[in-house]
Amino acid sequence: MDSITAALIGAIAALLSNVWTDFKGWKKIERLIGNLHDTTLGRQHENIEKTIFNEAKTIRTSSDEIHDLVGNITATLSKQEVRYENLDTDQKEVRNNVIKLVSNWEELIRDNQELKQAIRELKLENDRLKEIVREQNRNLDREKGRER
Repeated sequence: MDSITAALIGAIAALLSNVWTDFKGWKKIERLIGNLHDTTLGRQHENIEKTIFNEAKTIRTSSDEIHDLVGNITATLSKQEVRYENLDTDQKEVRNNVIKLVSNWEELIRDNQELKQAIRELKLENDRLKEIVREQNRNLDREKGRER
């Protein structure tokens, strides 16, 4: 009977010791690996899940807004198309010419900006070349002064 009691006490002690060691080891691992800004790895995952859920909700809302905008644009274009179809031939020609005129005007603006940039670059290059010529003239004047 004493041996059975001793074996039971030994088994219980070993079991409690094992549980204590596992618990202590788990806390140490959790502290070393999963602890970031005083949160455990599990809590970090919960926070990530909440963030993903909130962002998905925001994306859905934005997607709905974009869908509504596209719908409004489509409706406006449809109205414009109906209005265009109701124009007579002369009005259609005037409209098309105005569109061409605006397109040409926008192209001229782009060309003008490019030309202005080219002029700026050429002025800078011209100033640089003038300075080089001045420097060469000074060097020639110095050489002529030494020859005398």
